[in-house]
Amino acid sequence: MTMLSKPVTEEGAGDKRLFTYAMSETVLKKQKRCVRGAEEDVTIYISAPVADVQLINFALYPGPRAQTETARTEKEMRKLLNAGVEMAWVDLCCISANVRNDIIDQGVIASWVVDDEIIHDFYHRFSLQLAAAASIPFVYIAGRTCQAAFERMITLGFISRMEELSSLGVTLCEAGDFCFAAIEGRPHPSHHLVTGREVSVTGIFEETIAMINGVVSCCASGDLSPGNTSRCLIAAMSIDEEELAVRMRGREYRTHLLYSSSSGRFPLRDIHLRNVKAHLPEVRATLSKWAERGINTLMSILRSGNIYLDLPAYNSTLDVWFERLGAARFVTFMCNGIAARLLNPLFAARLEIWFERLGAARFVTFMCDSIAPRLLDPLFAARLEIWFERLGAAARFVTFMCDSIAARLLDPLFAACLDIWIERLGAARFVTFMCGGVAARLLDPLFSACLDVWFERLGAARFVTFMCGGVAARLLDPLFAASLDIWFERLGAARFVTFMCNGIAARLLDPLFAASLEIWFERLGAAARFVTFMCDSIAARLLDPLFAASLDIWFERLGAARFVTFMCNGIAARLLDPLFTASLDIWFERLGAARFVTFMCGGIAARLLDPLFAASLDIWFERLGAARFVTFMCGGIAARLLDPLFAACLEIWFERLGAACSVTLMCNGVAARMLKPTFQAITSRWFNALGAQNFARIFGIGGFTKRIVNASFERRAVKVLHTLGGDAMYTFLRANDGRKMDNI
Repeated sequence: MTMLSKPVTEEGAGDKRLFTYAMSETVLKKQKRCVRGAEEDVTIYISAPVADVQLINFALYPGPRAQTETARTEKEMRKLLNAGVEMAWVDLCCISANVRNDIIDQGVIASWVVDDEIIHDFYHRFSLQLAAAASIPFVYIAGRTCQAAFERMITLGFISRMEELSSLGVTLCEAGDFCFAAIEGRPHPSHHLVTGREVSVTGIFEETIAMINGVVSCCASGDLSPGNTSRCLIAAMSIDEEELAVRMRGREYRTHLLYSSSSGRFPLRDIHLRNVKAHLPEVRATLSKWAERGINTLMSILRSGNIYLDLPAYNSTLDVWFERLGAARFVTFMCNGIAARLLNPLFAARLEIWFERLGAARFVTFMCDSIAPRLLDPLFAARLEIWFERLGAAARFVTFMCDSIAARLLDPLFAACLDIWIERLGAARFVTFMCGGVAARLLDPLFSACLDVWFERLGAARFVTFMCGGVAARLLDPLFAASLDIWFERLGAARFVTFMCNGIAARLLDPLFAASLEIWFERLGAAARFVTFMCDSIAARLLDPLFAASLDIWFERLGAARFVTFMCNGIAARLLDPLFTASLDIWFERLGAARFVTFMCGGIAARLLDPLFAASLDIWFERLGAARFVTFMCGGIAARLLDPLFAACLEIWFERLGAACSVTLMCNGVAARMLKPTFQAITSRWFNALGAQNFARIFGIGGFTKRIVNASFERRAVKVLHTLGGDAMYTFLRANDGRKMDNI
């Protein structure tokens, strides 16, 4: 057990109270999970309650060397606090770095806000400090994670908000027998130091301390009415009542703009937006401008780093990236790591380089929070260059560079492991293999040994398919490993790797799930059918009694072979929807079992309840008849059937070719390219050259359609046509999936 650093004894009127506390071993074990390095590089530090303090910092974790040194943050606060204001710290995390704070993972600490055992422990320590403090202390909720922990305590009933004392985020609260005033929605007091004393962030820190001075004096007066609180804040912040009212109107404007509510209240995720200075005309204009581009776009800005504190300063830079990326990609691009460096000229130059190299789509995938903080590190930048060259294609590089890789890229042992696996697998398979789950465990000797075993068992191609995040997370579990062995023996290598998806891996040790697998393995009568049937969506619902009953019905209706073709992810996800089920019944009656199974793909399932889509299906069913209709209605058609331009193109080709040839022509490849002007020009040329029947047959070959947009391929195709003629060309292409024309 870990005890308080030093117990505090408080003597009152005829009583003597000793504040004692011990952290449980389970909480301590959880706390240690935030340590990135060795445990000997940190110290457990639980500050004792301090008697008669006026200010309690409801904080994240202690500064480095907390046993012997006063944290820099506290020193900065004391420079601005009124004389005589004493403070105490109660930290969510009780671990102090022996050297540097970067050994502590704040992301892990943030995850604790949903761990009620840790929150209960935090509240226990907080309540001890409340008991020792002045009669009505002031509590500074320091930053987003602490705010989330505070909200959780309210949800659990430990703390209650009694009254709003000021629209600036000051509330009167109660915890057990104790009352306190709290300031919420403000950044952590160290935030301005972390950002290098950025002007806007330093300004909010100074304003926060001024507010603390005001409310501490209000608490000391014993009059914690809203009126007196406002007067104390106005005096401490050197503002007047009119400015306070203007700020409140600005806050109401923000909530109306963002949430269509003039309450002035922000949800927990956005509580920091209390501090947006929407009462200033230039800030309001910037908010309005970005809101016109979409609320999602505006929120992506306001939730990224410190941009919300000085929107006009970032406006022109944000404009540039919005124009370059478009709205959807811009929202993906905007993260904390980008925001923190967006005005840095060197960082901006690096962004330019990678944008040019990768193109907009890949660039926004690449530029994550893990890349951004390291992009100006020369060693990291050099590693990026090496891997960009090694992988030989922008697409592979972007797939490879995930958070887990970026965080370890400069580790020599990790780099050596990467070298080994790229040699083994080749570039294409290597980038598929190197997911976050693998990267996080690659230096574990036991995990590494397991990888070797499965690599030998499966061979390179199958090994890469097999090693998903779900498998990686459980590979060292003896029971899981035993289950893998059983299914490997049953299915054989090829089917085994198809079967072992994330959804299966996550449930394989559940006895009921395992029993269901056994039943379906027996029912379907063949390993091949079983493997086709068992997708993620099935796995996620297999233990639902209603879902299981629906499976039984369709199994009886269709028989084993057709049943496994029918049961795709799109069907499984909707099978319990009564309207969807009714539509299935209608189409089953219309088409008969065999055609129904051919017809019901994921693309159809996703749109079957759309009235316009259903009407289009009816039209084409009447036109084509049942047999041709099911051949015609592929996923590519379904995805575009409600597009007016696409529908118009279908009409044109239906008129040109007639029903039979239209059905032959309309494969996924044609559907995907039909609206592209270059493809339209190609089809016009070849329609004239081949005639309707051969045109439909040849362009209905997916391999040919995919390649004909390449000019050199088209030139070879023209030569083949002149050499063989249309009929023989079709026969040859069908046999070779539209390829191998150089063999003629």
